[in-house]
Amino acid sequence: MLDTLLRAKLHRPAPAPSALRRPRLLRRLDEGLSCKMTLVSAPAGFGKSTLVSSWIDTLLAPAPVRKVSWLSLDEADDQLPRFLRYLAAAIEEHFPQSCQPVTIVLQEKPPPTVEILADLLVDRLSLLPEQLVLVLDDLHLINDAAVYLFLTRLIQHAPAQFHLVLITRVDPPLPLSRWRAQGRMNELRHHDLGFNLDETDAFLQA
Repeated sequence: MLDTLLRAKLHRPAPAPSALRRPRLLRRLDEGLSCKMTLVSAPAGFGKSTLVSSWIDTLLAPAPVRKVSWLSLDEADDQLPRFLRYLAAAIEEHFPQSCQPVTIVLQEKPPPTVEILADLLVDRLSLLPEQLVLVLDDLHLINDAAVYLFLTRLIQHAPAQFHLVLITRVDPPLPLSRWRAQGRMNELRHHDLGFNLDETDAFLQA
């Protein structure tokens, strides 16, 4: 049930006041909103979550033009029903009861197929009255194949008002090459996240 979930996982980590502002990467993230999803993939220590959290600040100010939800994943979410309950809770932070049909069918015995669950969520997302950006942080902690089947179908059929951001230390088992060729995916990798000369100078002078 939703009331048993740890709601702190739905709150994004605020960037530190001393975090270096990186306009070139913020522009890259802005440009990616025209795609179905953005992948931020790099090893630990590259500032992935800090960057995306800083970007969200720019989306919300001075006047928000879209809603943003955040879900910090952990090892306990490595099963589709729990993953989906958290996903629904994150979306419903801004759109209450919008995912209720999904959470209801999750309780059915036998459970519905991954395709049915994904299609049901896509249908609910298509009814949202505003644009939504959903961030999934620490996706590398998820190994359940059913979760990635669900995400594959969700991304392939996502409505125009929905954008998914995946933050991970390793590339997820998704059809990334196909999406890249189709222009469905924006991506930032370790070579993008590394400091350029101007950023290095700014960091050393901070």
